[in-house]
Amino acid sequence: MEQNAKEEGVIMSLSCYETAFHKFVNAHEAYSPFEDGKNEEALAEESYENVKESKYLLDIDINKWTSLASSKCSGREKRRILEEAKLKIDVLEEKQYLERRMEEEEAELKKKELQIEEERLKRKAEWSRKMEMLEVELEMKKATMDRIL
Repeated sequence: MEQNAKEEGVIMSLSCYETAFHKFVNAHEAYSPFEDGKNEEALAEESYENVKESKYLLDIDINKWTSLASSKCSGREKRRILEEAKLKIDVLEEKQYLERRMEEEEAELKKKELQIEEERLKRKAEWSRKMEMLEVELEMKKATMDRIL
């Protein structure tokens, strides 16, 4: 946030400087023809060249600063993308883990359901045998009773 504020301040200052420089160039060109004597003309030209050189050096510094800021942004962007990718991988791993756990739980549940069904069938078969034995026993008692009577 603070970095953005600095950048905006520099951009605004640079814009003001550009405007002032253009006014200076226009003023120099407008008043150059009115210089009296070679000495004043040479002094004005030297001053003008010094300001142009300062402007040129400032432009170089601004370009370096902009390039560095852009590189930092690129670095930040790369780190952000890398962090985002790591998060996606973490989420994917967690999702895969949960899916495996769910499959394991479903397999365990299916196994228990099969065991319960097997137990139910065993009990049913056992009860059927007991019922048959009771029926046979009842038939035998009836037959015995019929013989006695």
